[in-house]
Amino acid sequence: MKRIDIVVNSVHGNTSFLREIQNVKSTTIDVNIHYTLYQGHARKIAEEICHKNSSLVIAAGGDGTAHEVINGLLSSDHIPPNFSIIPVGTGNDFMRGKPHFSTVNQLFESIEKNKIIPTDLGQITHQGKKTYFLNIADTGFGGATVHTLNKQRNWLGGKLSYSLAILRTFIIFRKPVLKIESKEWRHEGEVLLCAFCNGGIFGSGLTIHPEADPHDGQLEITLIGNVSLFDYIRYLPRLKKGQRIEHKEVKYLRSNKIAVSIQKGVSSTEADGEPICEIAFEVELVPQKINLLIP
Repeated sequence: MKRIDIVVNSVHGNTSFLREIQNVKSTTIDVNIHYTLYQGHARKIAEEICHKNSSLVIAAGGDGTAHEVINGLLSSDHIPPNFSIIPVGTGNDFMRGKPHFSTVNQLFESIEKNKIIPTDLGQITHQGKKTYFLNIADTGFGGATVHTLNKQRNWLGGKLSYSLAILRTFIIFRKPVLKIESKEWRHEGEVLLCAFCNGGIFGSGLTIHPEADPHDGQLEITLIGNVSLFDYIRYLPRLKKGQRIEHKEVKYLRSNKIAVSIQKGVSSTEADGEPICEIAFEVELVPQKINLLIP
């Protein structure tokens, strides 16, 4: 019998799909459901699952839940089980436009047929600590917005909280001077935002890099340099439509290993909507690090 584990973000866990799967009786698949109790709990649950011979772990939540589960699964020396996502969170940016399981029968059929696709991950290293990301990491305005968002979590949630965090960050943000280097290119100067893209969409629906593909072995970078925040807002409709920004200070680059250092000011870094650090770091692509179960 195959064991599968579903890690459910309790805030978003009351869906018909999850209620249905709780009542399934199967002679071939053993379903175990775990509900989170606090921020960071999904990672702890995933770490414990590594020792239980699970064949599949599903993150039921948003990008943050998937981020925690992946980092939990990869925290041990065990070969990680297959991974999948039930997108029931607030943002769900990684899964936007991608097929996802709509019925329990569809999920069980994919498990039986082992319908997996090798999937790349990004990896951030700072002070010797490694953090994986499935979708996008960025430093600058996006990281500062996540920092503000986390301060609001105790008294405001949902999409309204994200919109308010952008507005509050817009008022106080000052562009840092960054040195960003790879073997292919180098940039030094004021940076509004630098996004490292395994997937292409972040910020609740903004396509920061239209060509990013988490299965192609390439890390795409969108570097927005000395662009005013007002210009950034002016270009938001293009980002929502998945279009490139045509601006002399916006560059679409590619490298699988990049070093970032802060020359002046403060630059917050986030990955999959989770705060990471405010210091120098390296980011690289790890090809085919996990197997993603798909419909």
